[in-house]
Amino acid sequence: MPGYRSSMSIDRRDSEERQARSSYEPQPQMSGWTALLGSVRTWWRGAPPASARRNPVFSLEWSLPPVPAEYVSLYTYLEHRYASIVVLTFEQMEALLGFALPASACTEPDWWTGAALQAHRQSAAWTEAGRTASPNLSARTVTFERPVADFT
Repeated sequence: MPGYRSSMSIDRRDSEERQARSSYEPQPQMSGWTALLGSVRTWWRGAPPASARRNPVFSLEWSLPPVPAEYVSLYTYLEHRYASIVVLTFEQMEALLGFALPASACTEPDWWTGAALQAHRQSAAWTEAGRTASPNLSARTVTFERPVADFT
């Protein structure tokens, strides 16, 4: 048919005309958006640099607990446990610490509960976390208990 055009060729020509028109037509201005960005940019440039601010939002000071460095991981673990009683095996403690417990820890209860705890450096790991240690040497476990407050 001489005057017949396929719908595919009409659609293609219409889309080509739309593309040609859109590339020459000016795009609408977003004056509200650009005004907002302009005011934010002006505010940002006027803000003092972070080093010149007088009052920090939070303190960046971080103090280490009064625990020997090799026992800080045990202290941190015990400090951040919500439970008032935490039972750890010797193997779990060695994994936390990254080294084997000394032989006296496996054979002498005083290493954990000695009267002169201040003489034992490792005891700071649980005493500073607010816990007491009760070893069970035959089971190779230690129970770290936080005293429960009596509100009566």
